[in-house]
Amino acid sequence: MTPGKPEGISLSMKAAMNLTEHLMASAERELGAFIGAVSELFGKEYAQRATEDWLEEFERTELDPVGRIPETHPEFWPVTIAATARFAAWLNRNGPCTSLRRSDTTSPVKVRR
Repeated sequence: MTPGKPEGISLSMKAAMNLTEHLMASAERELGAFIGAVSELFGKEYAQRATEDWLEEFERTELDPVGRIPETHPEFWPVTIAATARFAAWLNRNGPCTSLRRSDTTSPVKVRR
């Protein structure tokens, strides 16, 4: 073994850990925003269902051949779009309970950017 090789592995592991931390933080922000929007529009009762949809879509995320989320596209908005479609389909089939429906759901949704 060369003296520089263990250090190279260590640096590589640190870089991988930094990327993983970045991806996790990004996923947490995206999931948090999604849950917040569902909770605001439909209430906390529906936020649990929407969370499950988001996590299932996250698990279905296409990975690269090594089994990682591609570094070139670490955004998670496609997961949120798919989860929103699943949640909307579920809502369409089951309909929100009248007691759980917010009275102001007909008002426009404000999108933060």
